[in-house]
Amino acid sequence: MTPHSDPDWRLLHPVPPDWEARAGAYSARRRATLKHAVGAADLREAMLSTPLRRDRICVAVRGGEVVGCLSYRMDGRGAHAPSPARFRARYGPVAGSLRYLATEATLRRGRSRDLYVEGFAVSPAMRGHGIGTALLEWLGSEVVRHGKQGWRAEVVAGRQAPIRAYERAGAVALRTIALGPAGALVGASRMVLYRRAVAG
Repeated sequence: MTPHSDPDWRLLHPVPPDWEARAGAYSARRRATLKHAVGAADLREAMLSTPLRRDRICVAVRGGEVVGCLSYRMDGRGAHAPSPARFRARYGPVAGSLRYLATEATLRRGRSRDLYVEGFAVSPAMRGHGIGTALLEWLGSEVVRHGKQGWRAEVVAGRQAPIRAYERAGAVALRTIALGPAGALVGASRMVLYRRAVAG
């Protein structure tokens, strides 16, 4: 992918094989909504970073490290592919199966006409450098490339950084979803659903 005007970082998509482990680890560690189903950041990395579907994720890199990422789901498949066997080996047969199912339920989103943001993060030190904007522009190009109509994203109500990024990109809040008891799985009581229509 073509570097942007900031010489300090560039976008990589599809993620090259030699960046797969770093991209998967960065993305998995920042999937905070999975902390109750999978565990702390180091466990999310161990359970979810590989295998990675490298065509469903774009990473911003600076020097030798990942400083931002955006992954999406399309037609039920995203960048992360949790392994039920890995969950059972880590947590035991019953708890592992339950945690795997909870993780899959959290990841399994989307409608066939849209791409669905699976994970979106920019390292705090690199915010304000245009990385989030570039990642969302890349997502719009993926919508067009796949012949879809737009993209959707859910964000924990009150998380201002992603809300500002989505709204700057032209996404509109469709509704606020009260999670009820299911909120314990993601550590939030309400999520806001955003959608951005993309003209092909």
